[in-house]
Amino acid sequence: MSESNSPLVSVIIPVFNGQETICRAIDSALEQTYAEREIVVVDDGSTDSTLELLRGYGSRIQLVQQKHSGVSIARNTGLSAARGEYIAFLDCDDRWIPEKLQLQVDILNQYPSVGLTFGNLELVDKKGEKLGSTSLSSNWRYSPSWEDMLAGFRFTPSSAMGRKELMDKSGGFDADFVTPGYEDTDFFLRLREITDFHYLDVCLGYYFFDLARQVRYLSNLLIYARKQWNNPRLQIPANDRLRDGFVGACASASLHFLRLQLKLEQNEVSKEMLQRINGFHESFRSLFGESYKRVTGLDSINLSRYELNSAVSLLLFLYLCRPDLQTAFADVGSGDISKLVDWGTNVAQSKEDVYSDSDRPILLAHLDELGQLREKSKGSPRLTSRLKTLIIAVGFRSHS
Repeated sequence: MSESNSPLVSVIIPVFNGQETICRAIDSALEQTYAEREIVVVDDGSTDSTLELLRGYGSRIQLVQQKHSGVSIARNTGLSAARGEYIAFLDCDDRWIPEKLQLQVDILNQYPSVGLTFGNLELVDKKGEKLGSTSLSSNWRYSPSWEDMLAGFRFTPSSAMGRKELMDKSGGFDADFVTPGYEDTDFFLRLREITDFHYLDVCLGYYFFDLARQVRYLSNLLIYARKQWNNPRLQIPANDRLRDGFVGACASASLHFLRLQLKLEQNEVSKEMLQRINGFHESFRSLFGESYKRVTGLDSINLSRYELNSAVSLLLFLYLCRPDLQTAFADVGSGDISKLVDWGTNVAQSKEDVYSDSDRPILLAHLDELGQLREKSKGSPRLTSRLKTLIIAVGFRSHS
């Protein structure tokens, strides 16, 4: 560590076509109360007016240009150019509070064994307006172990500061992650293997939350899953529970992002969405083997068996998301969706205090189509005694 109590901090800002937000990010770095800093901005081949805006900052920033190569290589380029003992990443659409760097420098100076410190961020929309929530919910506000991170603990690069020596030792960001999503999780996991992390319970800035961008993160999940599954620590026989936890975390992440996509599409399920969720089940089963269904209770289905329309697609989407439905309505796998239709219709028709099911609002929006589908498939809305029992058993559970 530097003999000085004010080591140089390199702020690394990668940007690609960020003309709408880059100035806010850079200005927040320039307004830091901590003086010993340099700001390295890596333009990743922008084709909009980003480069012109960057040149307007003159000597206040160090501008590095490269052909468009993706966020991982852009951050690595910044790491190579950085002269600081400490590194702070800032995404081009995020911004910091003025005290951010000083607070984290104090932590790293005080705790030599800590290789990285991170905090919380407030979520904001495109205009910078607060959304009323934070990047870390209350149950994620602590210093994670490597095992915690493998099981799904995530934080954003814009909230962190770490020691450059250790970041270089960890190998930097993996260039296989070209687009944003899981490149940071992979990097921080490798860093956590060689150093301790520290959580500072302060909102250090503002994180731009965009639903469509969150959904795009899903494209890197399989790359991440395959890479971590081959980690030697997961292959140790005594780590069965750790492996199962990772399988569950990957499944939960895929369903979380697909649920976000459902919300983005205003609860309308396309054939492509069904193929995507079905494809994740197939890919995970191929990667994880028998443990995937054992851990998650989920499996793929043969979509060619079904005559798809809006209501059928929604029901099959929920079926592919929920292990309780796959257990209760096993006939769906052979192409018979009549009981699943009855379940969906009755949950939608019921009073909220009868079926406490978080998917009821989605089903309610398709009530007319579900009713028509039940009439078509069974000719009668009446339920057998056994089916009523199945619906009650499933309906009284709450699902996220």
